[in-house]
Amino acid sequence: MKKDKKYQIMCIVLAAVIMALAVICGMAGWRAAAGQEKEMAYLRGFHWELPLTENYIISTYSDKYFHTNAGGDDPADRAKKLASLRGILASSNFSVFDDYVGDQKTGIMRSDSGDQRTFTDAEGDVFFKNKDTEYMYVESLSDNYAVLVNHYGETAEYKLTDLQGNVILTLPGQKLAGIDNRYVAVGNSRINVFDKVYDMETGKIDLLPLSCTEIARWSEGWYKAVIQAAYSDNFTGFSSGTVFLDEDMNITMNGAVFDEETYYSANLTEGLFYGVKQECNVEGNLNSNEPLPRGYFDKKGKQVVETVNASLVSDFSEGKGIVYTSGGKAYCIDREGHILFEKSLTEKATELEQFSIGWKSAFRDGHAVIFDGKKCGVVDETGKWIVEPVFEQIYLAAKGRVVVIRGEKFGVLQLKGGTEK
Repeated sequence: MKKDKKYQIMCIVLAAVIMALAVICGMAGWRAAAGQEKEMAYLRGFHWELPLTENYIISTYSDKYFHTNAGGDDPADRAKKLASLRGILASSNFSVFDDYVGDQKTGIMRSDSGDQRTFTDAEGDVFFKNKDTEYMYVESLSDNYAVLVNHYGETAEYKLTDLQGNVILTLPGQKLAGIDNRYVAVGNSRINVFDKVYDMETGKIDLLPLSCTEIARWSEGWYKAVIQAAYSDNFTGFSSGTVFLDEDMNITMNGAVFDEETYYSANLTEGLFYGVKQECNVEGNLNSNEPLPRGYFDKKGKQVVETVNASLVSDFSEGKGIVYTSGGKAYCIDREGHILFEKSLTEKATELEQFSIGWKSAFRDGHAVIFDGKKCGVVDETGKWIVEPVFEQIYLAAKGRVVVIRGEKFGVLQLKGGTEK
């Protein structure tokens, strides 16, 4: 009898625990559903030019150019979806939908048919058709040339052609990589180092003042290159870094060397770029009387704004920049480094490396995208939320239009018709 009674008590206690858990789970589910409904009601308060739909966009390059994986590998499905998306974005003031991003030419869509690759512009007109079945890979495109390669690897062969397919240059054993409409980098394909450039204006090959593993156009008349100490006897005091060159490929900023990451993230906007200056210049001379500065620099290599504990920064635009710190803050600063407003992140920004504002302008038409540690929103010039942080990604476009990504969907909304909070 005692055993039966104990068993009954245990059953009653277990049933009570199960009921309590069910109530707790039910309340949690109710709260989650209520929170979701509140969020959806908030989203409905905006004027949507394109309601949230299936997401084909995987990255953006400006307010016009989008890179997509729409349709996967099925050419027919891909073409159909790309045509549809191009029409949608055009109706929302996005004039180009981009499926191919070369080193120089964006806004070009690529389609494959067997071994032939065709590149069309925003209006669907053929920009370049590669008829060479041996050199079928298009390494890069510009307004006046294409760099083709037969395969990738140490034995790859490259050639430079015009947009009609006529060969301009072939250099056995040498790698070619487009820089901009004027220059094509030339280097050793085996060790992937460039030491020369081909000048489209003069038709000549000139030596670079240094060997580099990467070189790209930085802004009008400016270039940036990644250098490796291992490939030159002149460089000491650092293993790798970024240097800047002028329009004639001469070293600038007194040979200042910046952190290698500067190459990938630094854009020159409003006369400023973000970087970390290294201890030595390209000749191995110490930057005496200078600390190792981290911050925004001008085109002479002089630090204009110092940043401390910066994890991620934006380009300068409309006289302002956004700086995220490891301490869980986002600061809006002016050109003198004065803080205009700050936003606290919901948690320390451990996902900042996946947030692309570091390659975007801070403000556009008085609005900026802010990442709160989990989601993205839009603020005005005072730091007031115009769009609460409920999206995975946000891209500001012209005339108050915004492309947003939420889960597996993207849409286009109009800020002027939005609900402000």
